Amino acid sequence: MNLLYVSFWGLYDPLSQATVYPNIPPLSRYFNGGKVFVLSVERAGTKRVFSVEPPRLLNVEYLELKSWGPGYFAKFIDFVWFPIRIIQIIKHHKIDFALGRGAPAGGLIFLASRITRTRYYVESFEPHADYMLESGVWKRFGLKYLFQKYLEYGQRATAAGLMTVSNKYRKLLQKVPNSKQPVITVPCIVDLAKFRFKEDRRAAVRADLTIPMEALVGIYVGKFGGIYFDLPDALSVFSADRLYFGSRFYLIVLTDLGSDLLFEALINTGACSDFVRVKFVSNEQVPDYLSASDFGYALIKPSPSKQYCSPIKVGEYWANGLPVVMPEGIGDDSVIMSENNCGCPLNSTTYDREKLLSIIPERERIMMVARAFRSENLRDNAYDLFFVPRV
Repeated sequence: MNLLYVSFWGLYDPLSQATVYPNIPPLSRYFNGGKVFVLSVERAGTKRVFSVEPPRLLNVEYLELKSWGPGYFAKFIDFVWFPIRIIQIIKHHKIDFALGRGAPAGGLIFLASRITRTRYYVESFEPHADYMLESGVWKRFGLKYLFQKYLEYGQRATAAGLMTVSNKYRKLLQKVPNSKQPVITVPCIVDLAKFRFKEDRRAAVRADLTIPMEALVGIYVGKFGGIYFDLPDALSVFSADRLYFGSRFYLIVLTDLGSDLLFEALINTGACSDFVRVKFVSNEQVPDYLSASDFGYALIKPSPSKQYCSPIKVGEYWANGLPVVMPEGIGDDSVIMSENNCGCPLNSTTYDREKLLSIIPERERIMMVARAFRSENLRDNAYDLFFVPRV
């Protein structure tokens, strides 16, 4: 039996490292009598930044789709050519099952399956079109939004099973009349061993960044803009913390945005930049910087559809024992945060900073929250349901 595992990101993209790589070894075990073909979308002009390699296993083979580019015409060509190429792969490699990572990847499989009738599943299934609309990236009557909505409806109608990242979205989908396929919740899981707190790395990273051991350190991991806070809004939160906590507060930002741009933007707000440390590191290195920190920021723009998301960084923060500063209404995580006292809800630039200080020492307890809500066991239970064990 052979599986086609489709990702909409490049093979070496940091998102692939964080969310695709961890799923490849267990999938290879389920299909150890056949092969797992991992298909990624490679975009022109994208450079490989880090040397991190995907899992190299005997029954895993990596394939790629070459994107024509970012423009509308190029995207149109992509969505004509990609399904054709997937049809060819399914027929040539005798694919029995397909699995899409996210609604965009699932959409490609949906289009191809109209011809091949391949049984397929979609994990990390979210209302991607609404995310982009509500974040101001797409327009309601724009071609990208309307086409992605069509692809999502198609997957809801034809997929053999869906894995949503939040219970709220699962319950919404289960209310759809005549919905027969199983829908289960699998949040963005985290390798708990990889992301656990390490005291020795805390000291080493702080020394490397010239941050005193007694300092209070916040960390932000990710991009700015789109579904995340725009840079000026994020800097307002960081500056407010510097003002409240004073000179003992330091900030680590792990992003692909250049440090010069970030420092310039920070200075334009009237704040100094000497408390900020900016780095761009691989997903393999992120746990070390989390260990050097005391709390994490999850700056996702609140909007109606965000109640259905599951930010991977929140799970990584909790796995390292970090309380999270995050707006309300973010997936199941805002409720988990409130009920388990593992973070503080953010309103503009305001949150209960004294409460945050009281939670920071409870690192071990917060790590247990990650074990309960972001464990790889949740993914494995879904794979057990959808792919009968073959070992």
